Amino acid sequence: MRVLNKITGAMLTMIIIVALAVIGLSFANIKCYVIESGSMEPSIQVGSVVVANENYKYEDINIGDVIVFKSGDSRVTHRVAEKTSEGLRTKGDANEVEDKIITTKDTFSGKVLCSIPKAGFVAKMLSEPKGKVLAVVFIALLAFITIISTDGEKSEDAVGNK
Repeated sequence: MRVLNKITGAMLTMIIIVALAVIGLSFANIKCYVIESGSMEPSIQVGSVVVANENYKYEDINIGDVIVFKSGDSRVTHRVAEKTSEGLRTKGDANEVEDKIITTKDTFSGKVLCSIPKAGFVAKMLSEPKGKVLAVVFIALLAFITIISTDGEKSEDAVGNK
């Protein structure tokens, strides 16, 4: 029971830390985006989550930086290939040609700080109603197991000490 208690306790702690980190990062204007296409492979894989600093200054972007920008109703994550007087020309690492649109200060969202492979699959699942229910049930089950195993240890200690 002690091993189970340690495992469930560690999992609950990790869930709390991740939740607090995501909340804290959003206040710092650090946003996460799920990568849904292979245009940046192999450097950023489909299903990854990219962490972007939306406080980063457009003027400080350099050739080779990976950025997030608005294109219509969606966000695109591509590498800066060229800086021109019109704006930033970008290109996906896996694409043969540069993007047709030019990223301007108005369409620029932020600079990518890092990517977390496969985390997007979990994020996508958790954004759907079934995923949310599953997450709540999983966390409740972890909490229940932790409480039960902790109570069992206290009872055993109390019995052993008599």
